[in-house]
Amino acid sequence: MGNVCNYIIKPCTRECSRDEGVRLQDAVQAAFRRSAGNSSTEAIEEEAPPSALFSFAELAMREDLRDTRGQPAFAKATHFVSHAWRYVFSLFVEALHHWVETSGADQDETYFWVDAFVVNQHQSANLPQEWWSTRFMHAVGDMGNTILVLEPWHDPVSFKRAWVIWELYSTSVTGAKLHITMKPDAMKDFNNTLVTSFEKVQTALSSIDCASSEAFHQCDQEMIHSEVMRTIGFTKLNELIQTKLMQWLTEAAKNYLRVMVNDKDTDFLSRAALEENLGRMLRETGNADEAATAFAALLVEVTQKLGSNHLFTLSCMNQLAVTYQKLGKTDEALQMHRTCLQHRVQVLGPMHADSLQSISNLAVLLSTKEGGELITVGAFEEAQALFRQAISGRETGSGPNHPTTLYTISNLGKLLSNAPVPTLKVFDEAETLHRRAVDKLIEVLHSGHPLALTASHNQACHWLALFHFKKGQAPIEGEPDWDLLHKATRQLKSVRNSRTAFLGKNHPETLLTENALTKCGNLGLPNQFDFTSEVSLKVDDSEDQEIRSV
Repeated sequence: MGNVCNYIIKPCTRECSRDEGVRLQDAVQAAFRRSAGNSSTEAIEEEAPPSALFSFAELAMREDLRDTRGQPAFAKATHFVSHAWRYVFSLFVEALHHWVETSGADQDETYFWVDAFVVNQHQSANLPQEWWSTRFMHAVGDMGNTILVLEPWHDPVSFKRAWVIWELYSTSVTGAKLHITMKPDAMKDFNNTLVTSFEKVQTALSSIDCASSEAFHQCDQEMIHSEVMRTIGFTKLNELIQTKLMQWLTEAAKNYLRVMVNDKDTDFLSRAALEENLGRMLRETGNADEAATAFAALLVEVTQKLGSNHLFTLSCMNQLAVTYQKLGKTDEALQMHRTCLQHRVQVLGPMHADSLQSISNLAVLLSTKEGGELITVGAFEEAQALFRQAISGRETGSGPNHPTTLYTISNLGKLLSNAPVPTLKVFDEAETLHRRAVDKLIEVLHSGHPLALTASHNQACHWLALFHFKKGQAPIEGEPDWDLLHKATRQLKSVRNSRTAFLGKNHPETLLTENALTKCGNLGLPNQFDFTSEVSLKVDDSEDQEIRSV
């Protein structure tokens, strides 16, 4: 896009550089011939008075430029297009053309707002921040549609660009609808990945970190970042954009599912895999009721077509059990987890990864406290034995530092931290488990990965539980261990900020951390403990796929 702007748009929109009587269309063709083979992104600008400098759209509308079908090439825009300037122009156009073909948009009524053509490129650097935060933002809202060109989808360049972040922010706060497009071959790969590796798609679309976004011109970056900090803050901005992207992803998965359902040649297992992945996403974005309905219907269908002992049937049963667990339907979840475990051990053996998954999930459910009450000694002993069995099997099969192993270790630590009969020995083992899980998950994945955040949350809650235990054991005149409470509060704040940014403030996991923070706040931490140097856990550029333990 940069070359097109420097070698086509700018020369053609300086009237003094065009021969008298030469129309814009001819000037463009001549500029294309001159720029052929030129790979530089810089062009020498001729001196020209402001009255002779225009946007491409201004000149095109003044000269009534037409497309190949005789329609006006420029008119009032209906769709704002967000993109990175480093995109190759031909691929950018190919992605937009693909959107038109697949969206059913009327070509005669659809007009794209593309900055290089609409904004006067001779004067854009002089526009004040007020213009971008008012007139520009209102224009995005008036159009009501934003099309984000995503290339490559598995590591989007656009998510690292400050201008794109600002455009997505404008889309979110004005209520405009977000569309995403890419080249046809990229879209095919994207849809296939929705079926084969749903977590890879989620990870790619969750790599928003507004604070680290950059612009070609440092002054642009500083202008955008300062406006974000003045108005909304990076954490809230991350949350808004992430919510918008997840809404689009859910719709994209549903649309592709409809295509597969209507295609008589679609492989049943591929379609069922997409349905299962869609259910998982619904559950993980807080729509557990819809997810439960989807999983229940899918389980009936796959049981009828594949049988009750088929691996996919058992996978679907496991997902439904986890969803019931999220909804607080403990009895239904417990029965389904036990049934799933029994079938998996029968078909696969006790050391298979799927069997170990069911063992771990059953242990998690057994260790869940009801209404804030401590679990029974019987449930504690059964859950502890199951966790240790799962850890042993995963260490042998997947390795001691595999994320699923470490996640199970964190859950065992969480169980011990909430033992119905706590002792210092139990807390000491829990401390060791939490430290191992958190340190290694951050090393293997990254600090903002969902599994690392869960382990960090568990570790902070362990410190809170240990604070209460020590306080109860100390002499009446003794001081509580405020360092423990300070450490727990600091870590929970970091987890809360990261979960808010990437899941939203109303997501169940965010609310769980917020609830733990409230408990810390009610304990009256002395004033000498402050959090002025606190920093949020930050997501890096790791391309690791998100690994789910369920």
